[in-house]
Amino acid sequence: MKNILIKNNLNNYNIILGYDAFSYFLESFNFPKKVLVVITESLSSKYIDYLFDKGFDVYKVNDGEELKSFDHYQDLISMLIKKEYAKSDLIIAIGGGTILDLCGFIASTYKRGINYIMVPTTLLSIVDASIGGKNGLNFGGIKNVIGSFYMPNMIIDSLDFLETLSDKEYVSGLMETLKAGIIGDKEIINILKNNNLKDIRNNIFIAEEIIERSIDVKKKIVEIDPYEEDLRRVLNLGHTIGHAIEALNFGDITHGEAIAIGMIPFLSDRLKEEIKEIIKKYLSNKELNLDKEKLFNLIKQDKKIKDNKLHIVYVNDYEDCKIKEIEEESILEKLNELNIWK
Repeated sequence: MKNILIKNNLNNYNIILGYDAFSYFLESFNFPKKVLVVITESLSSKYIDYLFDKGFDVYKVNDGEELKSFDHYQDLISMLIKKEYAKSDLIIAIGGGTILDLCGFIASTYKRGINYIMVPTTLLSIVDASIGGKNGLNFGGIKNVIGSFYMPNMIIDSLDFLETLSDKEYVSGLMETLKAGIIGDKEIINILKNNNLKDIRNNIFIAEEIIERSIDVKKKIVEIDPYEEDLRRVLNLGHTIGHAIEALNFGDITHGEAIAIGMIPFLSDRLKEEIKEIIKKYLSNKELNLDKEKLFNLIKQDKKIKDNKLHIVYVNDYEDCKIKEIEEESILEKLNELNIWK
């Protein structure tokens, strides 16, 4: 097992990384009197008897953006109130990024903060969603328009969960590591170039190195800028267009895939072709709706817009990113670059 310390001006927390880390956590952790476990339905059958034997309250959900709603928020808050949970009790979220987002927001708002542990079970949530304290709900069709910053007590990265992922889910996570490589560690780019999906899935040591390096990139950034006031904004590379692609092609493209495609217009010419080839290596040719007007209307809802100007992340070179301010209208021409399979 490896411990990775994330420092923060509110509270430091550890990431426990290793194979079977979750089983070790269940056996060794000193749990409080009341524990609410929110777990993805697909994993609940494996752990449900053990969780009930521990006396935990269990709430089963299906991962997906529809989970990040007021309905689920109200259901879980009502459960906490009914069962008289105190601030010193504990919520454990076991699942992908949407479960972590929902539970983090609940943890931050219930009695102004309850103990909270994350157990991310997808590659995407291990390397991104679980780190840095961002939480959020969707509302009115807009992603994460309601949210908070709230740091967990601990994160358990159990690498055996990677075996449960479909190839599509795995690739989604790898596309997030591609972003981490562009921002802060070129060696991740080399690993993705020199291997393929089968190589990485069949060799836990390659997967673990990619994960460790990606976590380290985000760790360095969120420790310097925990509340996205400056440097942390580079983590939004690809998100302005990517979120719009994801919304317009809901169900047909994963978050990681959409963000990877959304990065393309903001890469320098010397990087653009190399990154396109890596993306095409891991993503099959996709028939996507890339209608410029519809994408533009979605982009205009982006919370990073101020005074009709967008703050976007532009990549000059590997590990060399800048925040640039561009006019809202000028992004239209960038949308011509999205179909990388032309």
